[in-house]
Amino acid sequence: MRVFIVECVDPMDLLQGRSEAAALDGMCRLLGHEVAVFPVQSSSRLRETCKFIASIDEAHDARKRPGVPLCVHIAAHGNSNGLGLGVATHVMGDALK
Repeated sequence: MRVFIVECVDPMDLLQGRSEAAALDGMCRLLGHEVAVFPVQSSSRLRETCKFIASIDEAHDARKRPGVPLCVHIAAHGNSNGLGLGVATHVMGDALK
């Protein structure tokens, strides 16, 4: 599997090492998956990162493994206002389209 971890941590979590991405990265690699981690702190960076991931092209796969499943894991706090990015920014699901 190809796993992209998009993590939106707040400044205190970042300073104190509270990261879901680090544990998930290690676990996925132990299972033999390819992993990339993207930290994001704004809605524009989230959109940019999602567009970058969507541009993946199997023609550039040096391992020549077509059809490998792709997983995008977004690690963020959220509530009825949407996903929390940093301290006070929220992005609704529509922004991810």
